[in-house]
Amino acid sequence: AWALRRCPRRRFSGLAPPISSPTTIVRAGAKAAAQGSHPSADSIATVINWAYRGKHAEDTKAWTGERHLLSGIRTTTDAVGALIARSVENGDADEVVLLAKREAATLGTVHVKRLAHDKAEIGLFSVDPDEQGLGIGSKLLDAAEAHARDKMGVSRANVWVISVRDDLIAWYERRRYARTGGTAPFPVGEGVGEVLVDEPL
Repeated sequence: AWALRRCPRRRFSGLAPPISSPTTIVRAGAKAAAQGSHPSADSIATVINWAYRGKHAEDTKAWTGERHLLSGIRTTTDAVGALIARSVENGDADEVVLLAKREAATLGTVHVKRLAHDKAEIGLFSVDPDEQGLGIGSKLLDAAEAHARDKMGVSRANVWVISVRDDLIAWYERRRYARTGGTAPFPVGEGVGEVLVDEPL
C-alpha cells in the first residue's frame, strides 16, 4: 500500500453536481456515548463494506471498490462500534469518526486519528456506491481535513491506498496529496480482506 500525504497548499475546485437533498456531516457516537451504546455502527459498517467490496453483484470493478483485488468484508459492526467508542473516549483532539448523513440515512464515513504532534491519518473513507458522483466524498474529505487542522492542530494528513489503485491515487493527487515513498504490506490475516491477486498490494 502507498502512503500519500496532503500538501499544505490551498485547493480550488469546481462545483459538484447538485445533491437531491441536503447532506450534513456529523460526528459518530455523540448521542450514543451518553447511552453507552452505538446503534449506528451497523449502518456504518454496511456502507464501508459496500464502498470497499461492492454493493451490487455487477460491482466487480467499481472505481472505489476492491472486489476484484480482495475477498471478504472490510470491517464488522463490532469493530466499528469499538472504533466509535474509542474515538468518543479519546476526544476530538485525538480521534473522530465523521458521517455524511441525509436525514436518517448514512451515506459515507471517514475516520481521522492524530498520529503525532503535526500529523494525522485519514482512513475508512467510504461513500455508498449509489450516492457516488454527487460530491459527498469531497465534502467528507474536506471535513476530515478541516477537523485535523482545526481540532487536532496538525498541518499534515496521511492516507494509505492500495498501490495498484492508480485511479484512486490520481483522485487523491488531484486533491493535492503527494506520494511519500513509504509503503507497507497489505495486512493479511487482520480481518480486512484476503488478497485475490498475485501482485503486491
